Amino acid sequence: VSDYIVPPLHPLNMIRSLSEVFADPDRPFTGRAVAFYGSKGGVGSSTLAHNMAWTLSERLMQETALIDLDSSWGTTALDFAYDSASGLEEALADADRLDDTLLDRIMVRHTSRLSILPTSSSLNTKPVTDPKAYEAIITAVRSISPLAVLDLPHIWNDWTTNVLTTVDDVVITTTPDLANLRNTKNLIDFLKAQRPHDSDPILILNQTGRCRTKEDEISVDNFAGAVGMDPSLVIGFDPDTFSRACNEGKMLPEMKTTDGLVPGLDYIAHRLRTGQFVTPAEMG
Repeated sequence: VSDYIVPPLHPLNMIRSLSEVFADPDRPFTGRAVAFYGSKGGVGSSTLAHNMAWTLSERLMQETALIDLDSSWGTTALDFAYDSASGLEEALADADRLDDTLLDRIMVRHTSRLSILPTSSSLNTKPVTDPKAYEAIITAVRSISPLAVLDLPHIWNDWTTNVLTTVDDVVITTTPDLANLRNTKNLIDFLKAQRPHDSDPILILNQTGRCRTKEDEISVDNFAGAVGMDPSLVIGFDPDTFSRACNEGKMLPEMKTTDGLVPGLDYIAHRLRTGQFVTPAEMG
């Protein structure tokens, strides 16, 4: 069996499966690409992108590439305990001649299944804004990796909107306050308009329970009703664990206090790997 569809059947999943059956065998390999984007700075989008890439590679045994696209403030090197490396900067500088050999040299092999394109996070180099340069990097990585996780900075310009409208899936990370509600609603409306034939974005509601009283925080139900979408994952406010994981260069599933979060990460990871949400029983 080369493919199967899990009910309830969705027209997009049916079309995708049928098109893959009749795909041109001579067409160059292209892996899936998933973009993580925060509705606002500081909502935890990068942290979740890094943890999702690790979960896919280490828990689902899926060969994965993680690309840090924030040349000025990227945190991949910090989260994975590396010295600052200029992988993204080198790739952007040579985007026209990017090939397997150059990628192999500038990407960090974190494990046998996880490769990382880090960034030096330096302010000494003016950021590249040419959409074609970023498109070349993503295309090159997708040609060698079955699944690419893209950690996007919270900026809104031609290259970020181009990435958001062309990848296979978009994961929006947000928190339950008024500014994030407005931004999330705008993002969802934009993506649905620009991607009418693609799956809806995946919504992660992070840092819930941060306020002292329920009256000071937008409830999950009210937030979902306002943006017109239920979150696929709700994560409670736990600054101690998240900070400790970052400081120790560990991923959240490696921390003893995050056992309750692991099933949620697995659930989203299965969705990103297959393009379909599955039930816990189907996940095995």
